[in-house]
Amino acid sequence: MRTAMTCFVMFILVAASTACKTSKANVSEDCDIQAEVKDFSQLDGCRLLIVTPDGKKLSPVNWDQWESIAKADLEINLSYKEVEPQMSICMTESAFIEITCASIRK
Repeated sequence: MRTAMTCFVMFILVAASTACKTSKANVSEDCDIQAEVKDFSQLDGCRLLIVTPDGKKLSPVNWDQWESIAKADLEINLSYKEVEPQMSICMTESAFIEITCASIRK
């Protein structure tokens, strides 16, 4: 009985620590990252990606919340946090992100 209880407690601790894993936050929440929305639909399975000046290709998982910036060749400022990798056949993404702040650069 004691062994079963120990195993149960260990399982709960492992599950709790996994559930509390936080995603990596990027630079800030101030929309201070300059980037450009690019159309990668010429590549199989790809669509719009956000390209940073250092060449990272970011794939937002929450485009539906940011329809105002989901247009090709649009220069934007944004902040984001990286999320766990998603299933994709595009395979050109550097990271999957959740946009936390975005605005069109003028």
